[in-house]
Amino acid sequence: MPTVISIILFLIVLFISSIHFYWAFGGKWGSDVVLPTKDDNNTKV
Repeated sequence: MPTVISIILFLIVLFISSIHFYWAFGGKWGSDVVLPTKDDNNTKV
């Protein structure tokens, strides 16, 4: 059982880290939701 939990946690961390690498190399997917904006929804803070 601990092995299964370890594998699941590893896959979650791997997925999250791959998103960060994607953003680091210029990816735009999800950036509108993640980055805060001002009230006019246009200018990034």
